[in-house]
Amino acid sequence: AANITVNQLPEPVISGDLSICDGETSVLTANSGFVNYLWSNGATANIITTGTGGNYIVTVTDLNGCTGTSSPSNLVVNMVPVVSFIADTLINCEVQKGVFTNTSLYDPGSTFTWTFGDGTSSNATSPTHAYYAPGTYTVSLAITTPAGCFSSDTSSIDIVYFPLPVADFVTSPPVIGVFNGKVKFVDRSDFAVSWLWNFGDGSYSTDQNPEHYFNDVGEFNVRLTVTNIAGCQDSHREVVTIIPYYLPNAFTPNGDGVNDNFFFSGYNLDVSSYNMQVFDRWGKIVFSGERTTDLWNGIGPDGKESPQGTYAYRLIVNTRGGKEHVFNGIVNLIR
Repeated sequence: AANITVNQLPEPVISGDLSICDGETSVLTANSGFVNYLWSNGATANIITTGTGGNYIVTVTDLNGCTGTSSPSNLVVNMVPVVSFIADTLINCEVQKGVFTNTSLYDPGSTFTWTFGDGTSSNATSPTHAYYAPGTYTVSLAITTPAGCFSSDTSSIDIVYFPLPVADFVTSPPVIGVFNGKVKFVDRSDFAVSWLWNFGDGSYSTDQNPEHYFNDVGEFNVRLTVTNIAGCQDSHREVVTIIPYYLPNAFTPNGDGVNDNFFFSGYNLDVSSYNMQVFDRWGKIVFSGERTTDLWNGIGPDGKESPQGTYAYRLIVNTRGGKEHVFNGIVNLIR
C-alpha cells in the first residue's frame, strides 16, 4: 500500500497602504514562508514598492511545489490638488478688501485653509477679506483632499488706501444780475478725479471749472459732488444769488450827465437777444433799440426833443440759457 499526502494549497495575503497620493509610493508585502513569488507586475520578491495604481495579485509556490494566488488588492493613487488662486482688491471707501478667487483643481469634499498675512485665516472656498492697514500681504492657500492629499500655494496682494476726496469750490461772483452774465465756478477740491455740478436750476455739468448762466431770479443751491479714484464721494454746497433786472421809472435828458438816458443798467449785459421799444401816449414808437448799448436820450424819431410826459416801454430779453423775459411798464421823461 502507498501513502498519499495531500498538501494544503498556499494562501498568500497582500498587506500595505492601498491608498496613496500621486507622487508617493506604497510598500506591498506578501506573507513570507514561500519559495517563489510572482506579482502581477512581474516582481519576484515578497515585498514590492510601487506608485502605480491598479489591482495587484501575487502567486506563490511553497516547499511542496504547490501554488496559490492572492485575492486582488486595489491600489488607489489619489489626485494631489493643484493649487492656484487670483488675488485682487475690492476698492472701498472705508476698508480695503482683498478678493480671492480659487482657481485650483481638487477633489470634491476638499477642505481649504487661507492665511491672509495679517494673522487671520478662513476656510471659505473663495473668500473676501478686509485689510485695515495699507501694505503688501503674503497670502497662502492650502488644500487637503478627502484622501489626505495636500498642496499649497502662496501669492502677495498690495493694499492701497486712497485719500478720501474733499469737495470745495468758490463762485465768481456769488451775486449777479439775471442779465449780467455767467457765473464762474472754480474747483478747489482735493483728491478728485471727477466732478458733478448741480446748479440748482435743473442744469448739470461734469466740467472741473464750469461757467453757467442762470435764467431766473432767486437763490440757487449749487452743489458740487466729487469722486476720487476709489469711487468715494464728497459734496459741498454754496448759494448763488441772482438779483432782478431793475428799470427806472423816470429819466432827465438835460445833458448834466446824470440819468440822461433810458436807460443804463450800470452793467455790461450778457444776453442772447435784446429788444426795447418806447411808445408815446398814442402808441407811436418813439425809440427802438436791439443792442444792450442802445439808450433813449429823449430825442424822437424826427430828431426833435420829445416832450415831457409819460411813455410806455416794452423790453424783451432772452438769456444765454434761452429763457425769454418780457418787461412792460411806464417811464416819466422829465425836463
